[in-house]
Amino acid sequence: MHTVIEGLRDPTTRLHMVDLTQLVTTPESDRFAANTVQLQTIAQRVAYWSASMGAPVTKILLHAIRKGYVTLTGLTATDVARHPPNFTATAKGHLKLHRQGLRPTQYEPITEEESEDLCLNRNRAQDPEP
Repeated sequence: MHTVIEGLRDPTTRLHMVDLTQLVTTPESDRFAANTVQLQTIAQRVAYWSASMGAPVTKILLHAIRKGYVTLTGLTATDVARHPPNFTATAKGHLKLHRQGLRPTQYEPITEEESEDLCLNRNRAQDPEP
C-alpha cells in the first residue's frame, strides 16, 4: 500500500492543507480511495447509505433511486423498500416544521365604529406627548 496524497495540518484551523496540483488525474492512474466499512446485512447497508445522505425520508430516497438520481453500489430500491431505515434524525427534523391551520384565513368584517376607534388609537400612539 502506498500514500495517495500528503498534506500538513494547520494548527489554527485544524484542517489538513493539501496541494491539489500534485494530484494525478490521468485515467492510467492506479490511485483510488475506497470505502472500508464492512456491512454484514442488507439492512445495515441501507442504513449506512441513507445516513451518509443525511437521513432522508424513505419515500424521497426510493423516488431518487427509481428515477436514477442516486446510483450507489449495493443500494437498490427493492432493498430500501424491504429494509427502510429508521432514524431519529429524520423524525426530529420533521418536528421543526411549523404547525399548519393555526391562523384563520378569513376574518369577520369590522364595523365603521370599530374602524374609527382603531384609527383614533393609532393616532394617539403616534402623537408625542407634551
